Amino acid sequence: MNAARRRSVPSVAFAIFYTIVLAIGVTLGIRTMVDGYSPIPSIDLWAFFDFIERGLDRDVGLSDLWAQWNEHRFLLARLHFLADYGIFEGRNVYLYAWIAASCLLLAATFAVAVWFDTCDSVLTLGALAVAGTAALPLAGVENLTSAVQVQFVQVFLWATVSILAIVLAARSPVPRRQALGCGVSALAALVATYSLANGLTTWVIVLVLAALLRMDGRWTVGLVIAALVTGASYLWHYESSDRTLSDPG
Repeated sequence: MNAARRRSVPSVAFAIFYTIVLAIGVTLGIRTMVDGYSPIPSIDLWAFFDFIERGLDRDVGLSDLWAQWNEHRFLLARLHFLADYGIFEGRNVYLYAWIAASCLLLAATFAVAVWFDTCDSVLTLGALAVAGTAALPLAGVENLTSAVQVQFVQVFLWATVSILAIVLAARSPVPRRQALGCGVSALAALVATYSLANGLTTWVIVLVLAALLRMDGRWTVGLVIAALVTGASYLWHYESSDRTLSDPG
């Protein structure tokens, strides 16, 4: 019993240390967001006002959400913009909240990956502390203080969720869990794609992992089809970015 107690002392100490690190990191990140908050539209958000006005008048369709801007198709971000102006009077609080939530959920996703691999609560807490501190980056402060950056944060969240889901699916011997994991992975990759252009690379990573981890052929084929359909929908009527710089909607 004494030996067990001696072994538990370092674990408790590390747990306390990780909790303090996480609290400091998250506090600094949130404080940065609070200090940088402004209800005034910034940077590229001004360019979406025509789309937002038409959206508030219910004069937009799927093609408007899918429309290209630079090299991106900001479908998810456009929905966020409409929600912010339609429900929260365009004060940017909703967008800031999503940025913070996305950062913290990204950190939690990394922690979940560590838990599934180790089943060690202290290591999981350590991963959460490091990821939580890194996910609210003071070095990339513009992602925390500019409401229009919501999609730049969310693409990493959904890509990471997609990757974790395919790994868990490949490791599971239960067919239903494999199907569920593949479905979650495909859906998260789709959302990542329509968050930011580099979300398309999520599909490449997912398919490579499915092959390396020897995923059941049925699910791999399904993922390939989903990737091809998503890629085709993204590239349909795609134009070089120099022709869309001033056309967000």
